[in-house]
Amino acid sequence: SYFDLEKEADLHNSIGEFFPLEAVTDSYSWKADAPVFLPVVPVTKSKPGYSRISIHTPQKQLDNLLAVGYNSYTYYKCEKEGTISSNEQFYVGKPIPLKQDPKKKKLVMAIFVDSLTWKFLEDEHFQQFMPHTKKFFEKGLICTNAYSGSEYTYPSIATYATGLESQNHMMLNLAVKYPIPENQETLFETFKKAGYMTAKIGGNDGDTPNFGYLRGVDRCLYRFTSNNYGVVETVGDVIDQLEAFKDCNQFIWMEDCDLHDVAGGFQRTIDVEAKLEPEFHGVDNDLVSTVKQKYSENKCRIYEQEARHFDLHMSMLYQYLEDNYRDDEMVITFFADHGTAFMVQNERPFMSARRTNVPLMFRDGVKKDICNELIQSTDFAGILCKIANVPRTVSDDSNLPVYFGGEKQREYAMSQSIFPGDTYKIVFYDKDGTCNIESADPVQNDCRFSLEGCSIVLHDHDWNEYEDVKKKEMYLNIVRDKMKYLLLYNE
Repeated sequence: SYFDLEKEADLHNSIGEFFPLEAVTDSYSWKADAPVFLPVVPVTKSKPGYSRISIHTPQKQLDNLLAVGYNSYTYYKCEKEGTISSNEQFYVGKPIPLKQDPKKKKLVMAIFVDSLTWKFLEDEHFQQFMPHTKKFFEKGLICTNAYSGSEYTYPSIATYATGLESQNHMMLNLAVKYPIPENQETLFETFKKAGYMTAKIGGNDGDTPNFGYLRGVDRCLYRFTSNNYGVVETVGDVIDQLEAFKDCNQFIWMEDCDLHDVAGGFQRTIDVEAKLEPEFHGVDNDLVSTVKQKYSENKCRIYEQEARHFDLHMSMLYQYLEDNYRDDEMVITFFADHGTAFMVQNERPFMSARRTNVPLMFRDGVKKDICNELIQSTDFAGILCKIANVPRTVSDDSNLPVYFGGEKQREYAMSQSIFPGDTYKIVFYDKDGTCNIESADPVQNDCRFSLEGCSIVLHDHDWNEYEDVKKKEMYLNIVRDKMKYLLLYNE
């Protein structure tokens, strides 16, 4: 807190701002090939406005400058070289060069929306509840056949960030909260290596800073999203980021959880609740975890209004982008980590399309089309780098779709649930329909499981069950191969 020096800050009640630390010192010198941005915060708990800063460069000798706040950054735009000093120690973040490579995109932005299912948009709701998003991305590419790797955020978003299937990154057990493997390059690190100023803005509890999502990030804003850090707040912070670093090539990851919090039963904004009849607040499903809920007609109606609310505030960002960037200067992508449980009809399998078929859209000034090729979330990072012309040599589980210049289409896309205490579940989507496999026994705490006695069910696109012994055996063998390190061999 700026005024209450005794109150400890936390990321539930305050926004945390992170920069890579360069030094803890009372004097720091730098030399760069462009003007730099220096974030500085005093170490000691001095009264606000007490710390004095001097900045000496070949062009200017500035003394008695204020470091304005306690526990918050003061930002200095400085010349190419110089020295910053103080009457007391301070933290200084790694200098950010304010320069732009004209050969690179001015902006690459990833908009991550938690719990948005493509089936909701496909069912004629896109124009009705998200017209601004539809209008913005209709000028680009809309992928209709994209699938998340997992059923909830912690494992799913790790796949987007690394290109690894969940059994390979092993971010599976929330009781352990394992971070991204250190030997796996993240999407942020890829763009950082390519010369982009990288930022992550949002408050999803599935990709927190301590899960490895600060790696390769120049600036991160984080506050637990369900405590007033939703789309209203993040849109403003993203626009501030865009303005502050206009002189840089920027990669920005923006995230929003407002739709996710409908399942959580959190109070909605006045704008959303004013559009709802009182009966839609009624409890019509089991109030268990957000992932395991049954179908709820009432929550579907709340979700519609939440989507409209999200889209309304995103329209300001879309307009800003169109006002400040030509299409060939930016790549904007929009995606989700999974669908939502209360939209899945109770008779459908747990891993159904309303849980796993997610929106994936791109706007780059080149492609204006609909892509129906099978895509799974492992492919996301490779596709984005391909569109942005950013080199990526990471070893992962991705496939570059033919539509984007790859050599072959996927024969299937898969989504799976490896959740300790629940049965293992996986669904394969292919040209004929789906194959759902579910174990008989629950997954252990170490994420191992047995396939003995598992069920295997095939459905066509019209949801008619059919038999194909060879196809069932093929998919079972794929699971055995992919999960060989997690299988209990008691079959």
